[in-house]
Amino acid sequence: MPDIVTSIEHLADLDLYKVEKPYNVVLSPDQWDASLPPRSNLKFERKDNIIVTDIRDQIDNYTLDTAGFNIANHTSNIPRLETKDDLLGYQNETEAFLTKWFEAERVVCWDVKLRENRTTLPSVFDMADWTIPQLPAQGAHNDVTFGSGPTQIVRHLPDELKPKYLAGGYRFRIVK
Repeated sequence: MPDIVTSIEHLADLDLYKVEKPYNVVLSPDQWDASLPPRSNLKFERKDNIIVTDIRDQIDNYTLDTAGFNIANHTSNIPRLETKDDLLGYQNETEAFLTKWFEAERVVCWDVKLRENRTTLPSVFDMADWTIPQLPAQGAHNDVTFGSGPTQIVRHLPDELKPKYLAGGYRFRIVK
């Protein structure tokens, strides 16, 4: 496949974010009124003429240690992701795959989400319901930063595993 030229949107580098973290608040319609502060301070900017290269024929040249990512081919055994049981099965399958791929002692998968390529969500929905598809992520982004990584690990590592894995001697990888 030939290179393509495209555009990418990403969070703007605003002075505001030095004193106020970027945020987006999702509330039910009955919890919101116009006198409240804005629900979001997110501002995006667009970069044009970004070259995207198909690297599928070069996957051996990209490793986690040399490129910060790698490519793994895997076909799921879960035919459809429609119910919570489907998603839990996919989560378990993902943990098993990553355990083998990384030769890891332990993999903890959290934040399983369905995404659909559409522009709107229902006006009212249960954010805790894994089966409600979310919109595509907006713009290029990083879900975990150098500072937030340890916090994410402590938050999502099951309590019974914390004494062992947080005592030192283990390498953590957060995979999205």
